[in-house]
Amino acid sequence: MKKNQSSAKVRARLERSLNGHVPVSIARHVAPDEVFDGVVLDLAAEWVLLACLREGGYLNGYTVLRIADIGAVKTDQRFLPFLQAHQPWPPARPAEPVDLTGPARFLKDIAQAAPIMAIYREARRPNMFTVGALVEWGRKSAWILTIDPDMTWDDHMTKFKFKHLTRIDFSDDYTRVVEELAGPLPPRGPRPEQKA
Repeated sequence: MKKNQSSAKVRARLERSLNGHVPVSIARHVAPDEVFDGVVLDLAAEWVLLACLREGGYLNGYTVLRIADIGAVKTDQRFLPFLQAHQPWPPARPAEPVDLTGPARFLKDIAQAAPIMAIYREARRPNMFTVGALVEWGRKSAWILTIDPDMTWDDHMTKFKFKHLTRIDFSDDYTRVVEELAGPLPPRGPRPEQKA
């Protein structure tokens, strides 16, 4: 896939996916070895909401991506007949509306729709993400109670800044499994001086 399209071309292809329910493949500067597949459900000035596609033909939750990180968008209709025949089509929006005007708003909305989410800050931490539940919000940052790789809740909250967000996944296969294995949200832990 061509890696450096103009921002106008990127937006035009995202709009085409939104208006025509056309699957797209997305290449991003912050994860150059990864191609992301989905269907655009909503588009704002800085963020896009996608219904994720797994293995071309299966819906798999939702993702919010920062548009500034997108280098190229390619429409990909190879699996569209299968999707239309075997999946609810067009893809449903999340259970709760997601306001994409900024992270403070959409994170609250996502937390209402899905208690567990995956937070990516790929420009600062390539190939890493944090899974957990958002428990407090501010104007420029939020606190997340994280779940360790062994599927247990951490005993403290971690702060992250909105300006470092690149991607948020929710209601997908992985976060649903993590939610079931970790169990319900425990009482909030202390706020360390740790910043993620």
